[in-house]
Amino acid sequence: MFVPANRPDRFSKALASGADAVIIDMEDAVATAAKAEARRGLVEWVLSAPERLALLGVRVSSAFSRAGLDDLRELASVAHLFDFIVLAKTESEAEARLAAQHFGGVPLVCTVESARGVANAGAIAGAHGSVEALALGGADMAADLRAEIGWEALFLARATIVNAASSAGIAVLDMPFFNISDEDDLAAETLRVRALGFTGKLAIHPAQVAVLNRAFSPTEAEIAKARDLLQAVAAGGDAVRIDGEMIDEAVLRSARRIVAMASP
Repeated sequence: MFVPANRPDRFSKALASGADAVIIDMEDAVATAAKAEARRGLVEWVLSAPERLALLGVRVSSAFSRAGLDDLRELASVAHLFDFIVLAKTESEAEARLAAQHFGGVPLVCTVESARGVANAGAIAGAHGSVEALALGGADMAADLRAEIGWEALFLARATIVNAASSAGIAVLDMPFFNISDEDDLAAETLRVRALGFTGKLAIHPAQVAVLNRAFSPTEAEIAKARDLLQAVAAGGDAVRIDGEMIDEAVLRSARRIVAMASP
């Protein structure tokens, strides 16, 4: 879940929201004139060793922008205090490598937000061992494509990013859902992106967290079916038939993933 970097009063509340991870946003959430002060305040806050109830990250501006270079320089000394760094508007593997060098191996989430970023998604995903996830920046993507923020318009970008992340063996996060009051549409979109292969979804409000957690958690029926399959098949790899359904290693791999997600 995102929280603006110039609102330190919200940091602890965000960490207690139930989100898996909190991203303190130094990019779009903070006006240019306020970035320097927000940066100083963030450094002071993270050095105070706040209680961690969730993973903690910071989103920095594009590594090829003035604000991004300031972020790289001034946050490098405290980068190790974050669980991950989100690199905004990533368009090339060179940006990911530059950030990795500055942040000393702290895990990176590279946000793809343009047509050029989509075209280079595979290279970005494999740019450095520190890159542990890709994320879709849907609003900027739609603006770059001269398209609406809709399922059809962004489908190719979503599918391409999922493929790139899967090929590299890393996580992939979908864009935030901007209508905070519409839980039904949030849940529906989240189930669609989960079905497409996304492993998580970004949030912009605490009210969205429970909906996202439910949508990305396997149901009791899915867990029971996965466990039954694994118990029924003694050795993976050979295709067998259970209750009329052909079960092969690909199905078993999905079953193992579901059981792993259900484990405490």
